[in-house]
Amino acid sequence: MLERPGFIFFPGCRASAYLDIMQQLTMPPACIVLMQNPLAERGIQAASSHPLVQRFYQPDADIEAFCQQYNVPLYVSSAQSINDAELTKLLLRQGCRHWLFSGGGIVQPKVLATGLKFLHVHPGQMPEVRGSTCFYYSLLHDLTLAASAFFLEAELDAGPSILCRHFHINIPPALLSSDFIDYIVDPYIRAETLKPLWQHWPDISDVSKVAKLSTPPSDRPCYVMHPVLRAMAIQRVAASYNASNETGVFHYA
Repeated sequence: MLERPGFIFFPGCRASAYLDIMQQLTMPPACIVLMQNPLAERGIQAASSHPLVQRFYQPDADIEAFCQQYNVPLYVSSAQSINDAELTKLLLRQGCRHWLFSGGGIVQPKVLATGLKFLHVHPGQMPEVRGSTCFYYSLLHDLTLAASAFFLEAELDAGPSILCRHFHINIPPALLSSDFIDYIVDPYIRAETLKPLWQHWPDISDVSKVAKLSTPPSDRPCYVMHPVLRAMAIQRVAASYNASNETGVFHYA
């Protein structure tokens, strides 16, 4: 049996979307460790200003109010990197082996070697679609969108997938932008993939499902993407809009 995970809250849209899922389910983590992210405000403001954001999640999460509501221990760290030595010591002191990861860099092998297990949700079908910009490449390649939950391993994007969920975007072209994709769609599909695992934890084997619907956009991980290709991906999503169907981002497999 797995203990209730702790939550490493790296301020930003992804962490806020995860907290929103916990609020919906009324299922808090064992504790929350709050990191620092001086760049968080850009994404939070971009998400908050979009007219459709309330359909997806609350980007301006009040972490202190959440902890008070559910009596969750909150530990504040000065760390801006997931690999900060003091942060690792803080995590180890809490007694949680499993932690929900929400950003702060690439977890280094020395941190994984401590025995801590980091649950991560990747914005692509694993292992076929890898890399930080892979969902843009998938949208451009075959108009698919997915997220996969797995436990981090030393090799980047290499852990066996626990659950993969696929999504379809149907948004009016006038409301589509890179900000919408980066700060609303990306955190939302990660949170929606996390949701069944969080709801059924520790019996995650009961919800494990690895659907294979995306084809690899490249034989290499997808990282840097030229702005022109990014615009082309958004244009492809815009061209797929069907005004007769409901507006939103929908899980379909």
